[in-house]
Amino acid sequence: MIPRIALALTILLASAAGAADRHEGYYYPTVTGTETYTARARTLADSDRTRRIGFIVGVTRQQLSQDYPPEVAIFAKGAEAEKMIILALNRDAISNLFQARAMLAQMTAVARSTEVFIQNQVEET
Repeated sequence: MIPRIALALTILLASAAGAADRHEGYYYPTVTGTETYTARARTLADSDRTRRIGFIVGVTRQQLSQDYPPEVAIFAKGAEAEKMIILALNRDAISNLFQARAMLAQMTAVARSTEVFIQNQVEET
């Protein structure tokens, strides 16, 4: 069972984290279980730190432009910004796995409408 406290999700965008993950226990709790998702969309060959940080900045700007406060904070960590960390800002924003999946599905829908996804036909493969 996932505790009803701020749930942190770590999404590894490039490669799996090493055994000595210095962000674990600081930005998010110790991982007790994992799910492996196989993406259907292709990874862009020129994805790099700048592009990943740009994505985070874009999502954050969109969140902050709303008339209500964001329910999650999203930021990148790692030498190549290969980790996207999503942290609930209140107790009920992401209190179970189903809410986490729904939030990620919502982010995916928004990402599909971005210029980079459209121009590179990411979903076309």
